[in-house]
Amino acid sequence: MKVEQLESESDHWTLYLYTMKSPVTRDKYQKRLGKFFDFIRLEASSIEDKSKVFVEKARKDSNWTFSNILRFIQFQNSRVIRKEISECLLEVFLLSKI
Repeated sequence: MKVEQLESESDHWTLYLYTMKSPVTRDKYQKRLGKFFDFIRLEASSIEDKSKVFVEKARKDSNWTFSNILRFIQFQNSRVIRKEISECLLEVFLLSKI
């Protein structure tokens, strides 16, 4: 099955969840992604709806996407500098598919 077919048959949220087999991992990643969505102030009621809004905006404006991801990384890095979180936690955040 081609990627285009898979994307048209299933939404991005389902694909995101499908990549994680462990329910514990899935829950942790959802919480981390939710923190990112809250940081960039996406307006929607559920994390699934926020993911759809994010994908729509990302498709329309790659600069918006890049800018928000960079702002989030800079914010988290400033927390490392202030010793609010560890560098290790920042790496986990960045590697957790945000």
